[in-house]
Amino acid sequence: MDTTYIKMCDCEEIQEIKIKKRLPSHLVCEYWQTSDRQIIDLDGDLLYEVEDEYNISGTRYIWLPTQSQLQEMSFYSWGEQYKQLSQFISKHPVPLMYKSWKQLWLAFVMFHLYQKIWVNGEWIEEK
Repeated sequence: MDTTYIKMCDCEEIQEIKIKKRLPSHLVCEYWQTSDRQIIDLDGDLLYEVEDEYNISGTRYIWLPTQSQLQEMSFYSWGEQYKQLSQFISKHPVPLMYKSWKQLWLAFVMFHLYQKIWVNGEWIEEK
């Protein structure tokens, strides 16, 4: 499980997109999975438990957009995506900052829509 991606998704901007667009869900609760039926937080508190395939109980959920959902968030054409992603990559040290394509796409969406970049584990406005 990519815990950095989970932390990157745990921001108001991304979570509001889920609510506004009613997108299909990929949810996780904070970070540690003890089995395929439970996830606990860093303090050992149970946040998520699968009762059966239709019932999930928990206290806090984080929406994790798929890569295709990230790509659809702000673009209408492949050419536009390619051009703007190329500009973003040339301006930001991608290989050093992001460890997966989903992290890269999420960072790109946050920059494109909100002018925020991922620095030291948090989103900050780029100056």
